[in-house]
Amino acid sequence: MDLSPLFHLYLYTTDKLEIRVRPVDANHYLVQLLNIDMPLPLDITSDAGTTRTMVDKKGFTVTSTTMPQIDTRDFYLKKVIYDL
Repeated sequence: MDLSPLFHLYLYTTDKLEIRVRPVDANHYLVQLLNIDMPLPLDITSDAGTTRTMVDKKGFTVTSTTMPQIDTRDFYLKKVIYDL
């Protein structure tokens, strides 16, 4: 896997990885990367537990009765945007 977009983001810019979480309907949330064009593994914690999922700009839909939490172990230096 080519990781150059990730290294470029962290080494050559002052930007943080941006992740958006927005509700699609009552029990579904769309998690997507905003400022990097490559899939990354993210730990997503929902009411069903924590799962590691590949997420990209298109997004990944999470089914949960509660708002999912992203990367709770702080693996990435990131900015999480929760749209309500």
